[in-house]
Amino acid sequence: TTGQIPVTVTRQIEITSLFAQSRSADQGVIRVSTSVGADLASVRQYVELSPAGSFTVEPEYNGFSIVGDFAPRQRVTVTIKKGLPSSYGTALARDFTQAVIFPDMEPGVTFPTGGSVLSPAGDLRIPIETINTDEISLNLWRVYENNIPVAMSGYSVPRELARLVASKKAYPQGKLNEAARRAIDLREFAGDAKGVFLLTANLGDGEYWSEVEQLVAVTDLGVVARVFPDGITVWVNSILGMKPVPGATVRVYSKSNQVLISGETDESGLWAWRGTSDWDSQLTPWLVTVEKRNDLSFLRLENDLLADNSFDTGGRAWKKGYDAMLFAPRGVFRPGETVDLSAIVRNEKWMPPEAFPLLF
Repeated sequence: TTGQIPVTVTRQIEITSLFAQSRSADQGVIRVSTSVGADLASVRQYVELSPAGSFTVEPEYNGFSIVGDFAPRQRVTVTIKKGLPSSYGTALARDFTQAVIFPDMEPGVTFPTGGSVLSPAGDLRIPIETINTDEISLNLWRVYENNIPVAMSGYSVPRELARLVASKKAYPQGKLNEAARRAIDLREFAGDAKGVFLLTANLGDGEYWSEVEQLVAVTDLGVVARVFPDGITVWVNSILGMKPVPGATVRVYSKSNQVLISGETDESGLWAWRGTSDWDSQLTPWLVTVEKRNDLSFLRLENDLLADNSFDTGGRAWKKGYDAMLFAPRGVFRPGETVDLSAIVRNEKWMPPEAFPLLF
């Protein structure tokens, strides 16, 4: 037999679920799911917490969140009051009340700082933060020079690009639901070795999602570079002694891991290259590596830019002949006072010229 069954489609708003999550030791979130979208501009006045406390409301895909200074293991009773309007004009038919207890923080580990260069003459300690874990596994990998561009191009560094140097266990001994900050001493892993390393840490549970990593260069090679439409200049100095580093091998890579050009720094620590045309749009400088004996450093060009929006870096147009700058020792003088002027003169190669007569 066949027949018809009437179906009523309603856009009545109802609370379908409510649960608590701990974001940190002093902030929690209560996630509220609704059958249809709530009028977010009105939500706050229909929410009541016991014990009372300040909170904000954030939108969610299928409802909204109540965010406040909730601590793990804290009990809060939430009431969503009758009349909460939906985005379709309907209203919550009755009060919804539920008590929640904020859970303990999930075990976690992270590297809280984003630095990537350590001087071998200084402290080789890297900060690490853990929460609700008694043991972490640490691994140190050496990244090969020709793999650095690939290692820097993704969200995570593939372990196939590096060689495992050392592994160890660490025991943070932190308090429950409180972040414990400790320091990992790279000298305990690699001694006095220099180079580019990948430090990884995980909870020891074998799950890839719990692992965090930090790429760091233990190096005395400080690198500065400037890219031109048709060339590049690289300047290498000792971080410790602030002196030029001659004889360092410079390689310029594209994002596709192609060596665009290479060379060696001169006695001033400089290496410059100019082409006969502009860079290929698909093969532009993306990363520079600098290597000398057992020391290795790198500079990712798009991440280490000098902000020039607050001052003019265009300079003046080149002209043939002498260029002079005349200046006084100060800007204000008394009437009748003698003014001693100084001048700096350069020729067209920006070098001091030979002596010549000066006429006034």
